[in-house]
Amino acid sequence: MTEIPAGGPGIPPANEILVAFAEPADQGRLTVLVRIILAIPHIVVLWVLGIAADVVALICWFAALVTGRLPSGLAEFQVGYLRWQTRFYAYLFLLTDVYPPFELADADYPVRLQAEPGQLNRLAVLFRIILVIPAWIVATVLGQGLSFLVMFVSWLIVLIAGRMPRPLHEALAAVVRYQARVVGYFLMLTARYPGGLFGDPAASGFGVPPAGEAFAAGSFGAEPSVAPGEPGAAGAPWGAAAPAGAESPWGAGAPAAADAPAGAESPTGADAPAAPDAPTGAGWGQPGPGQPGYGEPAYGQYEYGQPGAWQPGWGQSAPGQPAPGYGQPAYPAAAGYGQPGAPVRWLGGDQPWRLVLSKTAKRLIVLFLVLGVISLLSGVIIAAVAPSSVNSGVTRAEAAASTEVAFAKLSGTLSSFDSKVSACQGNLSCVNKVDGQMSQAFGTFAQNMDNISMPSSASTAAADRVRADATQASDGFRRLSTVTSAAQYQQVVTSTGLETLLRQFDTDYQTLGTTLGVR
Repeated sequence: MTEIPAGGPGIPPANEILVAFAEPADQGRLTVLVRIILAIPHIVVLWVLGIAADVVALICWFAALVTGRLPSGLAEFQVGYLRWQTRFYAYLFLLTDVYPPFELADADYPVRLQAEPGQLNRLAVLFRIILVIPAWIVATVLGQGLSFLVMFVSWLIVLIAGRMPRPLHEALAAVVRYQARVVGYFLMLTARYPGGLFGDPAASGFGVPPAGEAFAAGSFGAEPSVAPGEPGAAGAPWGAAAPAGAESPWGAGAPAAADAPAGAESPTGADAPAAPDAPTGAGWGQPGPGQPGYGEPAYGQYEYGQPGAWQPGWGQSAPGQPAPGYGQPAYPAAAGYGQPGAPVRWLGGDQPWRLVLSKTAKRLIVLFLVLGVISLLSGVIIAAVAPSSVNSGVTRAEAAASTEVAFAKLSGTLSSFDSKVSACQGNLSCVNKVDGQMSQAFGTFAQNMDNISMPSSASTAAADRVRADATQASDGFRRLSTVTSAAQYQQVVTSTGLETLLRQFDTDYQTLGTTLGVR
């Protein structure tokens, strides 16, 4: 038998973050009506968990730089946080009516997430925060696109119809999966760069077991996961007991002959095994003994990246017990989560991890992106024009009154300046003290002007000139307050152009008054 290598045709690369979504189902209109209120407890919990996840991410970053992988315990917590967050967004975006469980572990829920942290590239870990920026920008644009208008329309549709249309359901599922992959990449849960926004290729083989490996549990002595007589059943070679031309579980017609020779080409393109007990591979989509198969949302786990003893998990049978059908999650009987043991109809069908989008769903994602870009550009434009329009509610009379109050404090210091300098009778230290008072008065006036709102762009520009003059005057008088000789005093007056600056201040202040309607 020829193994299909990980990353080969139709087989997704290892270390991918996988999300499975159930098909659209009827939803209770009452829970849809108050969905945002019902989600509040999860918002609070996720806020707390998000803080913890950020701290753990920092620790994991240092650990990954040294060891090239995440510590298993911390990785499990991060996977649990991502799983919880994904279930929450699926519930908030009306992809399911089932209330999310308050737990980090995998659960019997219509949205399943799997991440298997493995070996990481240390250089990529070092620059992870930079590498994630492009994907983060796309996720941000999508978030803007799914703003109030889009979510309100989606909410209204589900509220009236009682279920979400499949194309919209697929598009929102793709967005939720992409956002989960972006967060997972940032948290170093995968070395795979986020992708798959527009779904998986239609010809992808996610979750398809290679020829002869439909009963991976058989190596434990367990019963096969398919019924006797079906393709892949124990004791039956490829295509046995299937009528000629009948469709096999892998989407191709079964061979007409039940005794196909070893090495004959199977419908999936893999060599058929010579015997049903041929050894199983360990690649993605090829479940080995007690090892999960790519395409089954729940199964037992090993320690991250290290083979070890079988550990029970959701949807996988223990050694010696019947294995669940490959690609169809087997849920334990859990109260409060639908029908115990009832099968779930996944968007990917018998390959639950697949997400193949219709043309309408892809167009909707493009619409989300376009709306997101428009929203972001609108925000930038508003921010650019805000300085001239944010204070449009202020009247000219109010601005003029505030300006006159600020100038009144400065005017008192200005009017007494000449008399105080004359009283010093040439004493330089006395003059320095008076200059220091002037510096402080102009500085205070500039600060007060900065806090006064202006009614128009013209008055704002005039106020800016007055404030700039006052700031320069404050600096000039401050320098005069530190001189130690008359010659140095005259030099500072000349270099700062203080006399000219004070005349310019008077002119600009009068212009501001005219702009504000003060005669």
